[in-house]
Amino acid sequence: MRIKDKEKEKRILIATRDLVNDIGFKAASMSKIAKAASVSPATIYLYFPNQESLFIQTYLQAKFVMADGIFKKVDFSEMTVRDATEHIWKNYVSFMQKHTAFYCYFSQFAASHFALQVDCRNIDPRFEQLFSLVDRGIREGLFRDMNWAMFWASLIGPIEKLHREANAYQFKITRPMLKTAFTMAWKSLTL
Repeated sequence: MRIKDKEKEKRILIATRDLVNDIGFKAASMSKIAKAASVSPATIYLYFPNQESLFIQTYLQAKFVMADGIFKKVDFSEMTVRDATEHIWKNYVSFMQKHTAFYCYFSQFAASHFALQVDCRNIDPRFEQLFSLVDRGIREGLFRDMNWAMFWASLIGPIEKLHREANAYQFKITRPMLKTAFTMAWKSLTL
């Protein structure tokens, strides 16, 4: 029995992420991923039973990095709903800017059929803070009655669109733009 090497596994996940970002899921074959990770295709199967599993694990890795950025040891129950929402939003913006490769990968993943294989609520226990915040905002009469997925789409939709446009048209996102994007998101969430 071969012993798994954490460094090889890390290289495989990074190669998968980068290759999918460059050429997409359909073109990212196991042999191309193996070559990019400097391992044999057979080695990948030591770590991942199939390509779908590899893509899902790469997505989960991106979500863990995102959770690290968003929930940085903060207790949102100690904050007002608005402050907690803005804190999450700002940390998400920071994540998008600092971890572009992870952000790009999970944006593609979320739009793929692979996303149907993952229950977002079971990814990381830290996301429970987000679900609790949504429930609290509804109970306090601030938020529209919505599920967490609608909340998340309304919260990050404006900044994700702005981020994509800034990358496509090569402009810098300014502080006034960020302030406007959060204001738009907040207004879409509240009554």
